[in-house]
Amino acid sequence: MTINKTCIILLFALAVSSSIQVFAQQGTKKLIIAPKGKYKVTVLPEFYQYNPIKKGDTTFSFECFDRNDKKMNLDSGFNINNAEGINILKSYYQFPYKPGAIISPPYLSFKIFTFERTSKNTWIGNDLNTKEKTGIKEYMNTIVRTDTVSVANPATGAKQVIIHKYYKVELVPATEVPEGHHTH
Repeated sequence: MTINKTCIILLFALAVSSSIQVFAQQGTKKLIIAPKGKYKVTVLPEFYQYNPIKKGDTTFSFECFDRNDKKMNLDSGFNINNAEGINILKSYYQFPYKPGAIISPPYLSFKIFTFERTSKNTWIGNDLNTKEKTGIKEYMNTIVRTDTVSVANPATGAKQVIIHKYYKVELVPATEVPEGHHTH
């Protein structure tokens, strides 16, 4: 089963299907060429979105976790092969914030979709609303898009350019993906 790149990203974020233009715009960022030694490269599956996606007052963001359920920092020494899980989070204020209000409304954040690594090149996607599972196969040697970010080192203030390369994934029936967790 082959699905175009934008559809793959949107399939995993079912709750944000109305944000097609946001995804398409973020997928066409211009690559920044940094001086030698002044940049890092991370490699991520094409369904991953580095920058949070805003739709009105709602934010959708991705987080990677290691085998100890510790959040992984994509900006320092990140390796996707060490990731055991990826979550898509939906965050919003419980009710609209009114300027001048003494108390701000509660900010709610919860998982809407998870990805669990099942082997060196496969994932299982779990829609937490419908409980449906999707198999995902990785093709790390096929880069489908890139984007760049510039982050400041909090200790020195020095800027670091990070190039994110996104590799191809293919949706397959969940039954085609091995069960169990990835072992290094």
